Amino acid sequence: MPSSFNRSPAILLELPKIKISALFITFNEIINIDEVIENVSFADEIIIVDSFSTDGTAERIKNYPEVKFIQRPFKDYTDQKSFTMSQASNDWVLFMDADERLTDALRDEIVSTINSNSQEVAYYFYRTFMFQKQVLHFSGWQSDKNFRLFRKSKVHFARERVVHETLVVDGKIGILKNKLIHYSYKDYHDYRGKMVKYGKMKAQEELDKNYTPNLYHFIFRPVYKFFNHYILRFGFLDGKKGVIISYLNALGVYSRYKELKRLIQEASGTLSSDSVFAEKLNADHNKKELKFLVVQQKMIGDVLASTIICESLKHYFPEAEVQIVANENTLPVLEGNPFIDKVVIFKKEYRDSKKEFFKFLKSLKQTKYTAVIDAYGKLESNLITVFSNSDKKIGRRKWYTSWIYSDALYQSQIPDNEIPLSISNRLMLLNPILPENKMVTYPKLYLTSEELQTAKKIVDDLKETQDQKIIMIGILGSGPHKTYPPKYMAEILNTICNACDAKLLFNYIPDQKNEALAIYNLCSSETQNCIEIDFYADSLRNFIGILSQCDMLIGNEGGTVNMAKALNIPSFCIFSPFIVKGAWHGKVYQNHESVHLRDYQPELFGDMDKREIKRNIERLYLAFEPQLFKESLLRFLELQFSQHPLKK
Repeated sequence: MPSSFNRSPAILLELPKIKISALFITFNEIINIDEVIENVSFADEIIIVDSFSTDGTAERIKNYPEVKFIQRPFKDYTDQKSFTMSQASNDWVLFMDADERLTDALRDEIVSTINSNSQEVAYYFYRTFMFQKQVLHFSGWQSDKNFRLFRKSKVHFARERVVHETLVVDGKIGILKNKLIHYSYKDYHDYRGKMVKYGKMKAQEELDKNYTPNLYHFIFRPVYKFFNHYILRFGFLDGKKGVIISYLNALGVYSRYKELKRLIQEASGTLSSDSVFAEKLNADHNKKELKFLVVQQKMIGDVLASTIICESLKHYFPEAEVQIVANENTLPVLEGNPFIDKVVIFKKEYRDSKKEFFKFLKSLKQTKYTAVIDAYGKLESNLITVFSNSDKKIGRRKWYTSWIYSDALYQSQIPDNEIPLSISNRLMLLNPILPENKMVTYPKLYLTSEELQTAKKIVDDLKETQDQKIIMIGILGSGPHKTYPPKYMAEILNTICNACDAKLLFNYIPDQKNEALAIYNLCSSETQNCIEIDFYADSLRNFIGILSQCDMLIGNEGGTVNMAKALNIPSFCIFSPFIVKGAWHGKVYQNHESVHLRDYQPELFGDMDKREIKRNIERLYLAFEPQLFKESLLRFLELQFSQHPLKK
């Protein structure tokens, strides 16, 4: 165990004999688990019950042989904590959350307390509440306290509570004077997600008590919750964070009663629930009349990602007609897709002219759709959804979208490191149509045999030897805030050419040639000899064909990387500090590696939000030196050149 918890021999002799068990329940706590195990290493027994984490938590815990580790499905907090407590060998129990930490003073107070022969059988801990790595002094958390230390023979968890479980104590209660540190929520999205989750779980509790929500619950209760935290509990003294915390607590109350109303309507049969809607679709004998519209008029990567919605719909409703709204310039990535029956083209003139846009919106009324799925979620696609002729309209929940969509869904902002958010959040949009959807698919590109044959000939003609590898280089991002600095990119290219025999193709369009040449001129002469600087495809479709014949892609994260993944071409991409890595990359992409500044220097980001990161993008990019991930790049190259060893 870490030396910070070692005691000198003299102090060890003074330690009393009474033993204590430290207990935790976990799910996806990879960022906390090492530190919290170290934090309670003074305990005689450590027990962790995990709900089948997907982020590597379980594998990490197994590195600690002294920890009793159990995996068990999660039903609710009361059930899981009751089970965990039953596993403890000792009567005195320290039951903490993985995001809580003991100070040295509190740890010493715990040890002295359980050995003091006091009559108290359970102790409250006051907590210092941390939000975005800073202490939250007010906003209702200044008096926050919970039971964390107790004798298991004198307590039990109340069965009627499923969230914010209640400990029933048979005996005297005490309060420890030192505070527990609570690193509860990383950021706004983390806090919001948990408030909504807790609200929905509380709704189940209140359903069991036969509560019926009314206008009072939907308006007064959330407003009072905000007023209580922000005014009565001095949230205004916490500045901007006080506003955020007060709002999110109010949102939790609103979510509780909205979910309660939904559960009551579903139970009474007055709500066309997701499962009822899905059953109706499956029972429809005229499945050929089913029509679905997917709205995604954005960039190549986004359009590709949204094709998984089309594929899923076709999988469950093969006779249905599936249409997608897409920009003109993205049509080549949809060509040949067997899961799309029609592309509704969103022309450039619709953005340039309000009159033409309005004509387009009116034209959508001509087709009756079974459901419209807005995968874009911006004002433009909101309007397309509003004007579409459908009773079932699905999209992302925002403060204003409840009147636009029949189903406004909360989407996760927190990556799980397994499936990218760009995939999981799109599949979630299918829940109102396919509540039992178990299918997880990924974007694909489709080429004809003629296109493949033509591309193969072009690529073969570029090779100087039969065994030479062809590497596509994503030399430029879609903008300055998504483009790796030219000097650093040149270093990357030098590393590639020093390590292996390869021909490099730059991916750029003619009007970007000066930017590409600037990077070319920074390369060594040896590297320049490996680059086909004047080579470029004359169309996006031809580029896709050529990319399909390359051995790998290396460069800036963006549409090109997404196309490589859709073609199953191995890739190594460099993420902009501005982009959330987990939004576009996950462990499921086994032949694709990616690097992000947060992987190496997370402290540089501090509490910056997306706008602040964009303002500081140049400074962050300069900190993202090639040396940080050189070993990762060489490992990737070694794997791809397994038949031809790298140069020494």
